[in-house]
Amino acid sequence: EQGTAINDFGCHSMSSIAVSGMRSPIETLSQASANEISFNRTHICPFNNECPKDVIAALAGEKCCAICPYAIICCDHAVAIGVELKRLGDIAVDITQANKKWIKSPGCRKREPKKGQAINYKISQWMVCAASVFVHPY
Repeated sequence: EQGTAINDFGCHSMSSIAVSGMRSPIETLSQASANEISFNRTHICPFNNECPKDVIAALAGEKCCAICPYAIICCDHAVAIGVELKRLGDIAVDITQANKKWIKSPGCRKREPKKGQAINYKISQWMVCAASVFVHPY
């Protein structure tokens, strides 16, 4: 049946961030043409991964799919979100190990606290998405 995929697969927005002057995320997806939709491993983007300026502004000037209200997920994205969490966790471990070496030997390598904070921020965002997948099964 045409036009039922959003409901059939339990698609939903992972964020409650409001973007003034724009349609709702689900409405935007349902009205997007096929060439405007990007099917990513972790979500569906109704803007072909090209964020409108209003969306970027609502996300504090940062392109961040993990908290974007227009990044639509369904239960089929659960595995990919888990893989993204694993990938980011591996990066966090590498940063932690590098920082421990730095503490033991200041000449070893420059410490990167901002990089670690950014990774932890992304991990927390994708954790919320992962939880959302299990709260909204189809």
